[in-house]
Amino acid sequence: MKRHRLSKKDRNTLEELLSEKLGLSSVPETVELMEDEGKKCYIFDGVPAICEVNGEFVPLLKWLLKHGGENLGIPRIIVNKGAVKPISGGADLMAPGIVSIEGTFPKGSIVIVAEEERKIPLAIMKAIFSSDEIKEMKRGKVAESLHHVGDKLWKEL
Repeated sequence: MKRHRLSKKDRNTLEELLSEKLGLSSVPETVELMEDEGKKCYIFDGVPAICEVNGEFVPLLKWLLKHGGENLGIPRIIVNKGAVKPISGGADLMAPGIVSIEGTFPKGSIVIVAEEERKIPLAIMKAIFSSDEIKEMKRGKVAESLHHVGDKLWKEL
C-alpha cells in the first residue's frame, strides 16, 4: 500500500474533477492519496473520503457520516423505513421506497441514499435515470448500489 500527500497542483486538479463528477463544492487543504491493488482512495484531513472504483468517484460513508453528508453538493435520494434494511445490505434502489429527491441530476450520476427520519446516509449509488425521470416513476429499479454499510470499502477503510 502506497500513501502520499498530493501536491497543490494535484489537489487543485482533484478538486476540479470532484466538482465536475460529484458536484462536491470544496476539497480540504490536506489531501493524501492511498493506492492499493489498483484502487485509489483520497484521504481528507486524515479521514478516507473518496475512492476511485472502476472509473467512478465514490464518496465513502464513514466520511459522509462524520461530515453529515449534507451541504456537500452531492444529490440525495431519501427513502422510507421499509427500504433501509435492504439498501443497507447492498440492494439496489427501487422506486417505491423513495420519499423525496434533494437536488437535480442527470442519468449516471453518483447519489447519496439516506433514510427519511434523520437523513443518515445508507449507501452510495449510481442513478440509472435522471432525477426528473425518477420523480415520475412508480416502480422499477432507479439506482445501482456502489457502496453500503458493511461492504468491502466500509470494512477496509
